[in-house]
Amino acid sequence: MLEFLACLGLCAPYKEAVLYEASSVFHPHPSISSPEEGCFIQYVCDNADHNVATIDGLNTFHSMGIIKIITPYDKIHEDQLITRLTTIPTAAEMATIAQVQIKIYENYGVQGLKKIMVEKLDCDEITTTSMLRNSDILWMYKKWKRVPKVPGWSGFMEYLTKDEIYRKSRIIYLPFINQPASNYNTLYTSLQCILDDGKMHGHTTCVVTFDQPLYFKAREIVATSVENSEFSKIIVRLGGFHLLMSFLGSIGYIMAESGLKEVISTIYAPNSVDKILLGHAYSRAIRAHTLLQVAISEIIFNEITLDDDKNEFFKRYLENVDKESPSFKDVERSSAVTELKAEFDEKISEIRNRGPTAKLWVQYFEMITIAKEFIERKEWEIGRHI
Repeated sequence: MLEFLACLGLCAPYKEAVLYEASSVFHPHPSISSPEEGCFIQYVCDNADHNVATIDGLNTFHSMGIIKIITPYDKIHEDQLITRLTTIPTAAEMATIAQVQIKIYENYGVQGLKKIMVEKLDCDEITTTSMLRNSDILWMYKKWKRVPKVPGWSGFMEYLTKDEIYRKSRIIYLPFINQPASNYNTLYTSLQCILDDGKMHGHTTCVVTFDQPLYFKAREIVATSVENSEFSKIIVRLGGFHLLMSFLGSIGYIMAESGLKEVISTIYAPNSVDKILLGHAYSRAIRAHTLLQVAISEIIFNEITLDDDKNEFFKRYLENVDKESPSFKDVERSSAVTELKAEFDEKISEIRNRGPTAKLWVQYFEMITIAKEFIERKEWEIGRHI
């Protein structure tokens, strides 16, 4: 069918597509700038499983896939164009280029996780002026005032940051490792490949991201390495999505038997609520917690007493905001919104001291603020990447 469409000029021949893929495999990777030149490389590893027998789902091919993300995009130096091959190489020829030899992870009884030092946080020394951003206060205030056509929190943040400058990144694929990803030898081989690739471009410290099951084992492997060795310079990160899912699960655990489950059951089907509180239903959990936070904010705003002058001032400010379309920076620098935030924070502190139940729900409000702050940092903060 593809060859027939190619004859009609509607698409490229299938053979040309295969030749291009093979040519890109045989083409050497481009050179990348060093960290001193403002280049950052992040590696990401994950399962790459394929059902070879797609009808019955058996004989699944398990492997480890690795990509590297280079930021900014212009730190990649393309020295030459990809040379077009004339014939499709054999599988053996492809293997000589892209095959990764498995390295054996030799751990002589060292328990790496026990070597990780966890410092005790002295919460008494932590001072926070406010858990909220001006943009959060402005959004909640507009919701409280029933300003028409106010989008949800995500849409509101997209609106404020639509003109922000961002930097482009480029993704380059590294060879697959033909072995189950959860195997310690596979993880050790992956880390060694990442270390070698980074050194090739002058990056002695490598940052690599895993999902939760693989992160645990990779972190243990790095922790068993000798201090100041090359392996000890690998920074293993838990993926932001899994980190946030875990945090949402902790919120559900803390708020057990508080009535949170019953409230969310009025929004979503009861069978979905357990997954929301565990953090597994990520999108629904963010939506539910955001709705509850704005509902709590309305209760707080109802208790704030603003004189007529301030009410009139904020009314005019909202009118100007809708006309001028301020940016994220403009809102964060606004003295008017900062003043409103101070009133809001003062009322939260007052409510917190009313008793254990009030303190619990204020803590819940602040935990949702932390989750939103994490999303803001990853998605909409200044200097974001795509």
